[in-house]
Amino acid sequence: MRCRDVAVAIVTYRRPRELVRLFEGLKELKIPDGGKISRIVVVDNDAVPSAEDICRRQAAELPWPIDYLSHPKKGIASARNRAVDAARSRGAELVAMIDDDEKPAPTWLAELLAAMERYQADVVQGKIVPEFEVPPPRWILAGGFFERRAGLIDRRGWKTGTPLRMASSGNILMKASVFEKVGGFDPFFDLLGGEDSCFFGQAARLGFKMVYCDEAVVSELTPSSRARMGWLLRRAFRTGTTVALIRLRTNPSLLGRLFIFIEGAGLILAAMIGAPLAVLGRAPLAHVLRLALKGCGRIYGSLGGAYAEYA
Repeated sequence: MRCRDVAVAIVTYRRPRELVRLFEGLKELKIPDGGKISRIVVVDNDAVPSAEDICRRQAAELPWPIDYLSHPKKGIASARNRAVDAARSRGAELVAMIDDDEKPAPTWLAELLAAMERYQADVVQGKIVPEFEVPPPRWILAGGFFERRAGLIDRRGWKTGTPLRMASSGNILMKASVFEKVGGFDPFFDLLGGEDSCFFGQAARLGFKMVYCDEAVVSELTPSSRARMGWLLRRAFRTGTTVALIRLRTNPSLLGRLFIFIEGAGLILAAMIGAPLAVLGRAPLAHVLRLALKGCGRIYGSLGGAYAEYA
């Protein structure tokens, strides 16, 4: 494997404890001979530079330089663009993106690099596993609500090398050329979320090869505020809305809107058919309600509605 120059890009917003946890994980990375980290780029998406002191302290303990950038205008897509642009401007051939509430396993980057080389991929998506701040209710674990999935496919059953048509920006390695060709994350999603699904979906349509790597693991810290029915239902509605808006960005026609509307109605119908299962407990109830709210989100999005989760 030839030596590959990697920049690690992080976007953060008022998560000091989680950011320190991420840096602690980076300190334990085992870098293979075929790769090197040239720098870590941190974009602070806060109106005040709240992460600056943390980055300054951590820079003294890390073997790689930290480029701290303040991006005070709120917007997750624009902040991601700032991070990747900074990495590219410093000559990085590859960009590894990891979220500020994640912590990499020691072999995280090595596995991403190995998979990229083995499968001649342009993008490699790693595995994200939940780590709960406090033990969640049993129904949360039973329902598997925080196990990462794609559509109806459970990533727990995926094998390394599985081709992807969609990916997320948490735990990913991509060639800088992908960003250049796609044109960056769409600022339309700045306050909505889903900018990464839109970006990597477009990358797949442009012919870039994307694969999954089960060995490249990060743990995502899940706060207790998320392990609740209300949060799960709000996220389901936002997800449904975002899927609709992503599709409308590429096909805004009336026929496209109608198809999304019908799809949303189908999800609601499926939830109604599955409603009797809700009597079996809170986990089945949550699954039924989430399915219905994803359908409502699809319909709302098809009519031009948006749920600004990051506002």
